[in-house]
Amino acid sequence: MPQPAVGARGGLDKHPVPPDIARMQGLPSWNEIAVLGAIGLASVTLASALGWLRPGLFRDSPGRDLGWGVEELFVGIGIMFVGMVAAGAAARHLTPEGANADKSSAAWALKTLLLQAGMQLPTVLYMLVLAQRTRGREGLRALGVLSDRPRRDALVGAGVAVVAMGLVMGAQMVGLSLARLLHQQEPAQGHTLLTAIDNARSWPPIVLMVLSAVVLTPVMEELIFRGLVQTCLLGVLGRERRWAVVLLASTLFTAVHIGAVWPFLLPGIFVLGVVMGSLYERRGSIWSAVMVHLVFNLVNITWALLAG
Repeated sequence: MPQPAVGARGGLDKHPVPPDIARMQGLPSWNEIAVLGAIGLASVTLASALGWLRPGLFRDSPGRDLGWGVEELFVGIGIMFVGMVAAGAAARHLTPEGANADKSSAAWALKTLLLQAGMQLPTVLYMLVLAQRTRGREGLRALGVLSDRPRRDALVGAGVAVVAMGLVMGAQMVGLSLARLLHQQEPAQGHTLLTAIDNARSWPPIVLMVLSAVVLTPVMEELIFRGLVQTCLLGVLGRERRWAVVLLASTLFTAVHIGAVWPFLLPGIFVLGVVMGSLYERRGSIWSAVMVHLVFNLVNITWALLAG
């Protein structure tokens, strides 16, 4: 006997939803996508008016003459890979059975923190020790880890984050338009961590995951992708090709989010990487980029919690 179709709200529906329409459910309408495009266009206009898109943006930018290149980059990536394998093995022994399946549990959140710390922290320590050994305290200052104006760097990052959100929305318009044309279904949340927060049944896992997304992730990812990756690429390509450095680092930044982020939202991740990378090259401070990343993650998490 044929079973009645389940409607979009989970109830029984007398009229089955056609497959093509069912796959479209959850996606924004064309009007909503157009609004994202308008916000993106306005943000591009504002960025252009502020001079952020001019070819000579980095002409007076501080240098980072640490002598790093391909060797330092591959060692850093190798350390990250080894750390990921070791942290994965440790997490399997320290977390109970079923923690993988129950992504709403505190055990799964703890496992996520362990994996993140094991994968990223050794690479961050390698970079900081390498900078210290290369030029001492001046090496950390060249990387932008030590700043003479931390409060101003944070304020600039917070301001740039507002424009960055609009630019990301514009990039997401492209991805969502393609998703509609290909009849794809958008997940409830575009990131696995946001899905876990949305499904969490108690506050302990939410606190752990928010700590990961708002504190650990912005600091460690920016130290790795801006501090290590961009500095090594700058040593290889030279100061005259800073835009190429930013674009290559942003491509790698986007690639590591494959699997965690819905594919049609990856253009937004790339644009976010470009904003943070260019801000780092322009100001020479890692903390401005960290603040952009922090605000972006905080806005997305707040939206997920309010929507849930």
